Amino acid sequence: MLRRSLKMQNGAGGSTQPGRDSDFDWLTLNFPKELEEEFRRDYARKSVLHVRVGIGFAIALWSLFGLLDPWIVPQVRGSAWLIRFAGVVPSLLLIFLFTFSRHYYRLAQPAAATASMISALALIAMVNLVIRPNGAHPYTAGLLLSVPCICVVWRLRFINGVWATLSTVLADNVTAVWFTGIPLAVIMNNNFFLVSSGVLGLLAGYNMETYIRRDFLQRRAAEKSIEQLNALREIGQSVGSTLDLEAVLTTIVTHAVELSGANGGAIYEYDEATQAFQLRTSHGLETELVEVLRAAPIPRNQGAIGRAVAELRPIQISDILERPDLVLARARPVLERLGHRSLLAVPLRREHRIFGGLVVSRRQVGSLSPEVVNLLQTFAAQSGLAIHNAQLFRETETKSRQLELANLARSRFLAAASHDLRQPLHTLSLYSAALKLHAPDGATGEIAIHINKALASLSALVDSLLDISKLDAGAVQPELQNVSLKTLIERIDADYRPLANGKGLEFHVAAPDILVETDPVLLERLVRNLVDNAFKYTAAGNVTLAAEPDGPKVRISVRDTGPGIPAAERERIFEEFYQIGNPERNRVQGLGLGLAIVQRIAQLLGLELKLESEPGRGSTFAVTAPLAMERRAAQRTPAAQDQATPRALDGARVLVIDDEPDVRASMRALLEHLGCQVAVCSGYADAERLLDQDGLEDVHLIVSDFRLRQHENGIDTVRRLRARLGEVPALLVSGDTAPERLREAQSSGLPLLHKPVSADKLMKAMLAALRR
Repeated sequence: MLRRSLKMQNGAGGSTQPGRDSDFDWLTLNFPKELEEEFRRDYARKSVLHVRVGIGFAIALWSLFGLLDPWIVPQVRGSAWLIRFAGVVPSLLLIFLFTFSRHYYRLAQPAAATASMISALALIAMVNLVIRPNGAHPYTAGLLLSVPCICVVWRLRFINGVWATLSTVLADNVTAVWFTGIPLAVIMNNNFFLVSSGVLGLLAGYNMETYIRRDFLQRRAAEKSIEQLNALREIGQSVGSTLDLEAVLTTIVTHAVELSGANGGAIYEYDEATQAFQLRTSHGLETELVEVLRAAPIPRNQGAIGRAVAELRPIQISDILERPDLVLARARPVLERLGHRSLLAVPLRREHRIFGGLVVSRRQVGSLSPEVVNLLQTFAAQSGLAIHNAQLFRETETKSRQLELANLARSRFLAAASHDLRQPLHTLSLYSAALKLHAPDGATGEIAIHINKALASLSALVDSLLDISKLDAGAVQPELQNVSLKTLIERIDADYRPLANGKGLEFHVAAPDILVETDPVLLERLVRNLVDNAFKYTAAGNVTLAAEPDGPKVRISVRDTGPGIPAAERERIFEEFYQIGNPERNRVQGLGLGLAIVQRIAQLLGLELKLESEPGRGSTFAVTAPLAMERRAAQRTPAAQDQATPRALDGARVLVIDDEPDVRASMRALLEHLGCQVAVCSGYADAERLLDQDGLEDVHLIVSDFRLRQHENGIDTVRRLRARLGEVPALLVSGDTAPERLREAQSSGLPLLHKPVSADKLMKAMLAALRR
């Protein structure tokens, strides 16, 4: 049979993609089976209105010409009316009503053909079997109209129109010859007109259906293109909006299977370490096949996916029975049993790096079209990008986790080191204070004063570690109130003016009467750190501390004429322990924690911190704080000054708990010099012994170390002692700066002193606790 090819995108093995290389029968106008069924469903939906109009038109004509029967066929008008109104009109009406049924779309063409044949055969019956004319008759002309009407008006498919026309011509000739007296010449004349009208109707129907089919293909191609674009858009959104690799790859393989007309598909990820492919996700594949594919990785040099990766191009197997060498050995029996016959493997790569492979399989023999292969290559590129992004994310996540562990280890190390440093410092501080009380004058007193100064300097360095730990632990909660910048700046000016004079530097301050809303203690600590940092690094010139309004905020700046900060160092200077120009770690310049504390306080208060610097010209640090809504500053009432004189604690009975013998001894020495009655112990069990055996009673104050031996801590020890002694005032003293320890101490409600504790600070805290 002669055929011609229309452009249809489809694969060779029965795939029905819109496009090219599909056969279109020029005589029957039929597509291949699957596409033909799809076309008929579409044709039925679009032709239902034409069928209704055609049937309605036929019913109207049969009814209207029934009124003319008394004049045209008076002798047989009864029989004519019987054919019209007992047979044709009811039959056509039933078919008309059937077009509204949900079953119509499955039987659309048989219904239209039946309606057309009823009209044509009824005309033949009326003319040749009822009227039986001896010559030409007016109703014969109805046949000339029936054929083109059924082809065009009823939108009857061309092949059905051919059978209807042939049946009409045959039935008319048989009945005209056998049942009428019409001369043969007249019959031939009628045939000429009947065949001519039929051919014209069929040509019109042929052209109409050819156009309809072409339009169907174009619409189908457009829909497929839109579907592909939507799939690509959805995949692009999925790749760009989530790092859930499993979800992205599932979306990709699902679209790949649906748009390629495949029965199933899978995406494999390539592991460079093992040189093998591991199944990541699949769609449409049977559970048994998925289990076989997941059972073990596929070596790089095996199967179609291995060949695709080796050649960096798609590999098609039109029939897996003919190419067993390209099918994974353990999967081949399962594929054959489940009916899979062909497959396509596409490498997933980005530039020259391999990330995996995309494989789709079908149950029919044949290759997919180039258009489909190109589409799957696009999907493969998206898959490669998704895997690449996921790998980068995993690497970033791993490095972040390593950094977190490193920071945690560093914090633990610092906390442990700080604790171990604070213990001997605390002991030394207590002995130094006791020495000063024992010999306030003379050479011994002078030595004690110098020891205290050295201890104060060392304690300040260690306290910087504590500040970092507190801020990291979230143990510092800002208390917002109106703060007078004038008072704050004047206080800092008074404290740093002697330092400026001693270094020969000018210290300029601009203290406008402006109120800001913030935490006064934290803001002052932040500004003091900036001023202190400026004086440390400025050898000549000046330091300026100023505040000026900036819209709804106030800009507080500290400017110096120091060496400046190179651009490459401007982020690192806020790191802990990082200092510029101090490789020998001169302790006069501190530990390198000042700016780290500034940054943390600024973040805690929600202040914007900026740095402007020019090497050789100096630096400017600035923070912006919100203006206060009210015009009056909250008054910072000074704390009540406890009379921390040597006899202020005279007669107080104090229980000291510490697991370090040196600390217990130094505390006893200092407190006894202060007039206290002191009992010391190493923990709760030791304290019980004092209570039960030594008759210790009526304790006025408990001073306990935070971290004791055998996982015992001061909080629990104080709680247990209070259960026996009542609500005795208590203090915690700790050298531990770990963030979790600070949070625990804060939640206990007990006052906490950090080692090393000066004698003056210890006395004030003890007096405050006794008065509480």
